[in-house]
Order: sequence, then C-alpha cells, then structure tokens
Amino acid sequence: MGADETEESPTGLQQLMLFRHWSLFLPRLTSEPAKLNGAYTLMRQQRNPAFFDQLREKLHQILQDCDMLHVSGQACSVEGGLEKVLNVVLQSLVFAMGFLQNRQFHKAFVLGELCVQVSDQLADAESTVDLTFWRLLCRVYLGGAYLQLRRTADARRVLDEAQELGAAVEETRQTLQSILGACSYALAQADLDESSPEKALDHVDAAIKQMEGNIWDVSQNLEDKEVISNVLATLYHFRGHCDFLCDRFDVALSWYDSALTVLGEHRDLGTDTDAMVAYVKHDIQRAICLRPKAETVLETAAEPAS
Repeated sequence: MGADETEESPTGLQQLMLFRHWSLFLPRLTSEPAKLNGAYTLMRQQRNPAFFDQLREKLHQILQDCDMLHVSGQACSVEGGLEKVLNVVLQSLVFAMGFLQNRQFHKAFVLGELCVQVSDQLADAESTVDLTFWRLLCRVYLGGAYLQLRRTADARRVLDEAQELGAAVEETRQTLQSILGACSYALAQADLDESSPEKALDHVDAAIKQMEGNIWDVSQNLEDKEVISNVLATLYHFRGHCDFLCDRFDVALSWYDSALTVLGEHRDLGTDTDAMVAYVKHDIQRAICLRPKAETVLETAAEPAS
C-alpha cells in the first residue's frame, strides 16, 4: 500500500464518524432507513427477549468501568478500548432509534439516557481525544425522542446542553456544526409544539445556516449527497411550514420551492426523495389554495366602513 493510501485511510475512530453511521439521526420528512431499522430492532427483540436488557447492561458496565478509571486517575485510551466503547454507544443509539420507531418509548428513553451518561463519563476520563461529537449526537437523539412523547421541557434541557457543549468548542468541524444544526431543528420543533411558530423561525434559520455551510463537506459519496439533500429539504420545508402557519403563504411557497430544487438536484437511487417530493407538492397546493382566501380577507378588512 502506498503512502498516500495510508494517509487517506480513516482510523477506527474516524470510521465510526463516517456520515453513513450517524445520518440516521438527522432530520428527514420521511426515512425508509429508519423504518427498516425499526423492523430490524423488532426482529432482534423477538428472537432474543433479553435483547434490550443486554444492551442496557453493556452501557451500565461501561459506566462502572469509567468510574473505576476515574478513581484510579487513568484515561480511557484508544488502545484501552475507546473505539470499542464508542461502537457500543453508536449501536445502542441505533437500536434506541429502532425502539422509538416501534413506539417502545421506555426502552428508547433508557438507552438514550444511558448513552448520554456514557459519553459524558468518557469525555471526563479521556484526555487525548475530543468526544464532543459523541456528546452532541447522544443529545440530538434523546432530545428528538423526548419530543415524540411531547416531553418538551426535557427535550429543551438536553438540546440546550448540546448547544452549550458546541459553543464551548473552538474547532468548527463540519460534523459538529451539522449535529448542532440538528439540535437547532429539534428546538424549532419544540417551539412549534408550544404553538410558537415565530420563535421556531429563529431556530430553524440557525439550523439552515449551520447545515448549509457544513453538511455538504462531510461526504463526497453520491448516495450520501442524496441523504444530505433530504435533510436540507426537510429544513426548508419546516421553514416554509412556519411561514404557512403565520399566513405568509408566498414566503412559504418560496421555501417549498427550495426544498423541491435541492431534492431534484441530488436525486440518486434512494426511495425517500420521491416520497418527500410528493409531500412537499401537497403542501404547495395547500398554500396556493389558501393564499387567495387570505388576500381576500385582508382586502376586505382594509376597506373603509361606509
């Protein structure tokens, strides 16, 4: 193997951070991979009734090991198993997402909360590797999970922690900024759950800025580019939906058009793009139908009383 090939080959930790491993946790209007992951998780649970308990026990064991390292003053080195531990965290998050897809909320929350604890403990014990990405990823998942059960206050707490962690890191890696964009999007969802579309605009605008300027650079794979277009289209659609709720139908239509544009420019072999295009087009028709009615109401209200 040549020197250039060696330099370009990602390490074990870098492999874990490849886009395809964490794209599942990014916002998408519809996600066939999430559905397939839910089906796979259900199959694993049915074949092994102790499956969830075993996942939970692995995370508990890691926490105990971290406590022992902390007491002894040792760091969790890569040679000592950091890569293996982070792989357990990633797999636990993926299966937690599967439980969430299957509406097994208790399992989804328990695994997510343990992953947050493990990532924090590892960060405290580790002195050579920056684990901010993992702390953010765990919180993005958990915050989104809380929102599905309308636990908005818990979601805000976790997502605000993620924002603070991200702000404390001087390095502006594309992966970190992309995850922070997912945090901002989840906070926008929380705003909308609390009937505050105007507040949601600020958070989704932040998400769009964080994503647009960074996420295209995390992978050059064509399949990944299509996934990235799905993520951005989801943000654009959400931005348009906020304007739709505020009766700004022309603005909403411009954002819906942006969603269709980015989906069309990066269409590949995935099945989600067609479903998302149909979803956005449906909302475009709603906005077109309601726009004349809103204008008529405004014109009538502006007429002087006789």
